[in-house]
Amino acid sequence: MKLTNRLQAIAELIDKDVVVGDIGSDHGYLMAYLIEKNIIKKGIASDINEGPVRNCEETVKSHGFTDQIDVRLGGGLLPYKKNEIHTAVIAGMGGQLIRDIILESKVAKTVDTFILQPMTGQDVLRRWLVENNYNIIKEVIANEQDRYYEILVVKHGKQDKTMSDWMIDIDMDDDLIYEIGFKMMMSDDYKGFIDKKIKKYEVIKSNIEKHSKVSDKLDQVKHNLDKLYEVKKCIQI
Repeated sequence: MKLTNRLQAIAELIDKDVVVGDIGSDHGYLMAYLIEKNIIKKGIASDINEGPVRNCEETVKSHGFTDQIDVRLGGGLLPYKKNEIHTAVIAGMGGQLIRDIILESKVAKTVDTFILQPMTGQDVLRRWLVENNYNIIKEVIANEQDRYYEILVVKHGKQDKTMSDWMIDIDMDDDLIYEIGFKMMMSDDYKGFIDKKIKKYEVIKSNIEKHSKVSDKLDQVKHNLDKLYEVKKCIQI
């Protein structure tokens, strides 16, 4: 089975022989791949909607994995029991929704590792994790059809606030760090991600200079650009 770049990047972050819960599993391709490649021995796939659950059941059945993968209907971590899974994959949703799923579930306290892939609100999710006794230990970027997906590996415990070894030191009070990550793995995809951020802030800077006299906002944008160019330089070393 061949996965998309996004799902492949997630699969490569999962430890061997753990029990995995895939929250919002859609067609169940990730879980089927993990079983097929003997990365895990058992998994649970769940979705809040009946359509994806049926699709997932078909995928599991067609690959002969009904004994290794349970498929359940339900939102977030509600279909799971305490201490039932070692790793929870929560991917393809907004960062605020991922935050709420973790916040509102007692099961989350018994999960060892979270693999999180927010589609939006990445900065909101990172800040909440740091402020609520979760430790982001690794971050990767996956490029798929010119879209950059941010993937976080998270464990319980106080955040280690040191940057990745190769990155410049950005203060944890700097809003930008929650936007670009601080435990990122160096890669061409991350360079592309930073290039896209630079283009975004260059456009904002140009628009402010043309149409506004709000100096505080312009100063912040210039600060972000300076830091982004420093990060880009580090990637190229």
